[in-house]
Amino acid sequence: MHGPDGTDYPNKITFLEMDAPERLVYAHGDDEDDEHFRVTVTFRQEEDQTTTLTMRMQFKTAELLEQSVKEYGAIEGAEQTLDRLEEQLPKVMLIRAQGQTFAMERIFDAPRELVFQAFSQAEHLKNWWGPRGWTLPVSDLDFRPGGTWHYCMKCVDPNQGDFYGFESWGKSVYHEIVEGEKIVYIDYFSDAEGNESKEFPSSKTTLRFFDYQGKTKVVSETLYDTPEALKTVIDMGMEQGITETWDRLAEHLQSVQ
Repeated sequence: MHGPDGTDYPNKITFLEMDAPERLVYAHGDDEDDEHFRVTVTFRQEEDQTTTLTMRMQFKTAELLEQSVKEYGAIEGAEQTLDRLEEQLPKVMLIRAQGQTFAMERIFDAPRELVFQAFSQAEHLKNWWGPRGWTLPVSDLDFRPGGTWHYCMKCVDPNQGDFYGFESWGKSVYHEIVEGEKIVYIDYFSDAEGNESKEFPSSKTTLRFFDYQGKTKVVSETLYDTPEALKTVIDMGMEQGITETWDRLAEHLQSVQ
């Protein structure tokens, strides 16, 4: 770590145990000693969708613990580090691809009502849907159970090479809507007339919206017919595309508050 005084402090972390997403144990050392102390971190999910993180540090002797606290400001440093972690969490998106499911979670610094509107109103969608460098020139939205959203994404960034000028059409069919809480829809690639493309796999997505400390947590689970179908869209760059899309959503939410 690079200190405010310009000094570099070598650190070495050796992971010893991992029980995701509940427990993590590691040895904290440096270039001279692999283990100055051992850290156990536990993660407990609360009913209100928050997480209680507990860190326990075990030193080799009481003298080493006292030295760490008095000379190196271990308590203050740990508090500041956890504060920085809390500041970063809204910028981080959790992505998991397993079997036939592609799941995402992210915290947005906006009220749940506004975040839900961003997913359900054309005036919002046109400002953030799609990766960076892409626009939404066509967005025909009928947001209701049984309704559809037929849209076109177009690449307008010359720096994206062969993608420049490319159009990608898609269509969503809404199956279930719970205002402010849940959206379930079938999504597939289409042509300009809305006909489903058989070349690429379709999917079923469930979006859930939760209040989270004055912010909103969005949880998305997308189910494909087979693991191979999921691999197909991942190989097409879906993970980067959706990450950039949700980054744009976060920026849009900030701009309209």
